[in-house]
Amino acid sequence: MKDPANEQKLVDFTAKTLKLDVGKAKALIDVYKSGFNAKLTKERWEGMKKYAAFVPDWTTNAYEPCASLTSG
Repeated sequence: MKDPANEQKLVDFTAKTLKLDVGKAKALIDVYKSGFNAKLTKERWEGMKKYAAFVPDWTTNAYEPCASLTSG
């Protein structure tokens, strides 16, 4: 999501998924894209249970080196 080369794919995916026109999807991404880089922690992972019907088990599904990786 941080690579500008991927932005149009993200816009298209967002538009399709949220049933928005492309312009509105782009505007939405422009507002919220700075929050896409949140560190993956066990607490955040478990917190997804408030919003999703199924969240895989952290222990067997979160690859620790990826969870610890920071961008930049």
